[in-house]
Amino acid sequence: MDRENPLVSVIVRTKDRPNLLERGLKSIADQNYRPLEIVLVNDGGVELNIDKLKGLIIDIPLNYIRLESNRGRAFAANTGIKNASGKYVCFLDDDDEYYPEHISTLVSAAIQSDYKIVYTDAIKIRRGFNAVTGQVEEDELGVFSSYDFSYIDLITENYIPLNTILFIRRILLESGCFDEEFELYEDWDLLLRVTDRYHPFHVPKTTVKYIFWDKMYQISQDESKRHKYYNKIFNKHRDKFNADVILHLKKNRDVVEIEFRRILDNYKELENSFKEL
Repeated sequence: MDRENPLVSVIVRTKDRPNLLERGLKSIADQNYRPLEIVLVNDGGVELNIDKLKGLIIDIPLNYIRLESNRGRAFAANTGIKNASGKYVCFLDDDDEYYPEHISTLVSAAIQSDYKIVYTDAIKIRRGFNAVTGQVEEDELGVFSSYDFSYIDLITENYIPLNTILFIRRILLESGCFDEEFELYEDWDLLLRVTDRYHPFHVPKTTVKYIFWDKMYQISQDESKRHKYYNKIFNKHRDKFNADVILHLKKNRDVVEIEFRRILDNYKELENSFKEL
């Protein structure tokens, strides 16, 4: 790629995981794409050694923002978007990592296709702490998902990891960015809103490590929160549950997540439609 490449802003949300953050930032520094900038939002976490972090990313400018208190994932992401300078924006949470060709793959596809949203695939990695050795251990669990965009599928399943996606920043601002009432699935809600207008382009290439932690280390493994925010997704987007979506659910009822079946049970009119098809 040449010097005319558009600037890409990588928004990194972090809280109290400085060692993992260093790994994530190193994966950004290893990208074979330039120019980049990193907008690092510390969501009320421990003080960070900024000089050390700048040493890891070398030629990439760092815009560091420290929130005085924990404001949540959506607020931190919105802070990053508002402080980004790039034409394009992508996201990397502090425990995830990119492969070196991730951003170049996305930008190349975006430019060639003229799509406003482009995404790749992610390999699932389960991490946990070994109590005996005190080390972090990883197991590969295969590709998270790998199929071209389907809005009906997105309504019924949050199947596109945020860290696989490149957005034109303008459309995030137009959409109102992330809904700060969501503590979980804020990315799903955002995608349901922006992809209703802008159809994403899928590149079937694995370029990201998507990390699953043991339940005690990851909010998304908290079943009560998962159920609460599945319901919140449904309530906010229930107008999208038309006959085509119900039929899709019926055809795929064995693979629909348990939490989503519980949502169906909470709304009798939808449950009746589901049974009739």
